[in-house]
Amino acid sequence: SLKPTIEWLQSTLALNHKQVAKMVIAYPPILGYSIDGNLKPTLDFLKQELQINDKPVAKMVVAQPPILGCSIDNNLKPKLDYLRHRLDLDDTQLQKVVTGHPSVLFLSIPNNLEPKIQWLESITFCQTSSSNSSIIDNQQRHGETDAKEQSDNQQSSSTLSSDGDIIPTTRVVQSILLKNPTMFGSGLEGNLKPKIEYMTERMDLTPAQLSTIVTILPDVLAYSTEKNIKPKLDWMASTFDLRTPEALGRMVHSSPTILGLSVPNNLEPTLEFYVN
Repeated sequence: SLKPTIEWLQSTLALNHKQVAKMVIAYPPILGYSIDGNLKPTLDFLKQELQINDKPVAKMVVAQPPILGCSIDNNLKPKLDYLRHRLDLDDTQLQKVVTGHPSVLFLSIPNNLEPKIQWLESITFCQTSSSNSSIIDNQQRHGETDAKEQSDNQQSSSTLSSDGDIIPTTRVVQSILLKNPTMFGSGLEGNLKPKIEYMTERMDLTPAQLSTIVTILPDVLAYSTEKNIKPKLDWMASTFDLRTPEALGRMVHSSPTILGLSVPNNLEPTLEFYVN
């Protein structure tokens, strides 16, 4: 009978009928799982490892019901261990990443997570330079970012030791992924790389300039190129008569947070205020 499973999910996770129905529609195999042999051990493991109670774990499994079908030993534990050590996360940070983007538990370490982290390390490697540090420090004094602190604490960009052990990533990359865990789900070849290539070419950015922009405004990696970044750069180039890519790049590099501002709601009214 399916009734005991449904009733157990409702009572254990404090779910209503609509939530359980949503889970079953999204992932029918859940009805065939043993309560004592699968569902309960998986929920107990997640609560213990992430140090969360029933409410956040319920939110996770409602959003991603297949989590309940993941093997603890072959999937969940190795994945959580990898995230904890690779990104040098404490318990609270790990909790934030996984509860904020539970589908990270379905991503392959060698085919998705590790290549993405290595790529982020490669585009933020310049944060030890004095020129970038001064820009980041200036941004921090204005309360816009804590990137300088991240830069000061940055570790080396190595990924594996000679023995194959996981080496923690840089603080900068850790901060980027903590601020926007959904980036784990963004395609590297079809999304992130083309976006960075567009920005680099459009503004003729040096690796150091690109590193500063991404470090100070990591959200730029989540922006749409066509709907956000390109129109904003077009507006700046036209409004401020920036006739060369280098000039546009210098402007954005001097204040990367400008890319996070809305043209009609912020940039245009601010410019009009100062002109008047």
